Amino acid sequence: MKNVIKTPAKINLFLKITGVDSASGYHYLETLMSPVNLFDELTISRADVFHVITNGIKEAIKTENNITYKIYRATEKYIKDPLPKYNVVIEKNIPTGAGLGGGSSNGAAFLKFLNNDCDLNLNMDQMTEIAAEVGSDIPFFLYDSPAFVSGTGNIIEPVKISVPHYRMLLVYPGISVNTKLAYQLYDKKNLTKQRCMDINPVRKSGFCSLNNWASEIVNDFEETVFEHWSGIKDMKCLLEELGAEKVFMSGSGSSLVALFADQAKRAKAKTKLSNTVNVVRDIELLTG
Repeated sequence: MKNVIKTPAKINLFLKITGVDSASGYHYLETLMSPVNLFDELTISRADVFHVITNGIKEAIKTENNITYKIYRATEKYIKDPLPKYNVVIEKNIPTGAGLGGGSSNGAAFLKFLNNDCDLNLNMDQMTEIAAEVGSDIPFFLYDSPAFVSGTGNIIEPVKISVPHYRMLLVYPGISVNTKLAYQLYDKKNLTKQRCMDINPVRKSGFCSLNNWASEIVNDFEETVFEHWSGIKDMKCLLEELGAEKVFMSGSGSSLVALFADQAKRAKAKTKLSNTVNVVRDIELLTG
């Protein structure tokens, strides 16, 4: 029997780097993340040998390097028992090296699949512990909701988001940004700062609106990423010239999200970029 699962991309609606855990080397973050309607697709079936095939990307990824396999091994380690073998076929629509969390989303979906298919009865805290061992973005995707994410990515606070006055355009300029390198560049300049906005009222209410935040959205990666990959900064400037009220990078890049108050301006920008940019598409937040 084949199981088909859609796994969403995410965007960071703000991202602050607040420090580094000296023991693990992971960075402490405060970020607001939301899944969006851009999906990879996993087709999973039982097999004699665990094998992962990834379609839709140029580079070949070995099974042992794929996040779904790492989740599989981490789950076996956690439950101290072998699991059935699977064949996993991943159809990639989410660009890699784009700050959209495609691999992490795949991993979270596979962990939830294992929990159900193998009757593991893992609760959310247990799945979060397994997910955090493999990647810092994976726990977020377990919740199927926008959320404040803090700590090293392991503290998840689901929240409702409203974006009634904005139309969103996602632009991936075809530049792959290595997350590890992005952190190294950031650390080299010693840029870690305190957060610049008070998010505690939103945490208490469990609701926020980008109408109130759009002018304050920040991403701490932008300064050093733009220095190293100037084409991303050029694309941000172009989107602003095309009428976007706010343009910000998702995660460590290179994808940019442009907020338009005017639907016609978004459509015009999309048309202008469609022939020259790898991925340009209208997106909406998946708010649960």
